Amino acid sequence: MTCIMGTFFYGLWLGGGRVVYASFREGDVRYAYLCQVGVGLPALPAVVQAMRVGGPNPKAPLFGGVMAPPMLRGQIVPRDWAESQQAASPGDPQFSHFIPYSRDELDPLNRQYVRFVPQDGTDQLGMWHYKYGSYFDLGTVFTMIAGLLNILAIWDAFDGPALPAAAAGEDESTAEEEKTKD
Repeated sequence: MTCIMGTFFYGLWLGGGRVVYASFREGDVRYAYLCQVGVGLPALPAVVQAMRVGGPNPKAPLFGGVMAPPMLRGQIVPRDWAESQQAASPGDPQFSHFIPYSRDELDPLNRQYVRFVPQDGTDQLGMWHYKYGSYFDLGTVFTMIAGLLNILAIWDAFDGPALPAAAAGEDESTAEEEKTKD
């Protein structure tokens, strides 16, 4: 357990808490999460974050955005969250590209949401790759390996070690031979 959890959290640390996220939306399908979820409960916040951020009424991600899916170009986010992120990190380019958005066409002054529109054409995932470099990919691989190792450990605990069929057959034949000798 220590090795698997250590590998998972080390990979999560390498990627700044951004390498584990659940996203199966158009434009950002994260197949790596299918391996990462093998770790179990430590990967569950990614599903909670995906449910909060996506959907018809998006909410701000929890835990400072750890395990939250990246914002895509044109994604709608709550205005108060965007303003708090801009105030917390004024020089960070990923929080400087929001334009007002109103869902209520009858009352355009009701601006509860903003739209993420970066000027350089990249989305937040591209910014993460730029910020963390190869550590983002390395962290993803570490967390995937931890999930797959946990699945193997569960399989081994459930079914025991796998023995070749020939070895099992040899044991039976030697037992029969010993009975006939007696």
